[in-house]
Amino acid sequence: NGDSALHWACYHGDWDVASVLLNAGADVNASGDLRNSPLHMAATGSHEVLCAELLARGANADAKNEFQVVPSSTA
Repeated sequence: NGDSALHWACYHGDWDVASVLLNAGADVNASGDLRNSPLHMAATGSHEVLCAELLARGANADAKNEFQVVPSSTA
């Protein structure tokens, strides 16, 4: 559907997997299905610690998805 392994790890709140993927070069701002970023996915699941980690690694808090929604609006 266009979502990467990082998107799914973030959606499920799995920092262990997300960290491995990011350390291996996954794009913290990758655009997935509906142009959601990994931060959108983490915010949707209310995974606050994961959101903070993504932001610390350069996630764009102002990234808009297909519906012009920023990650903080999905939390």
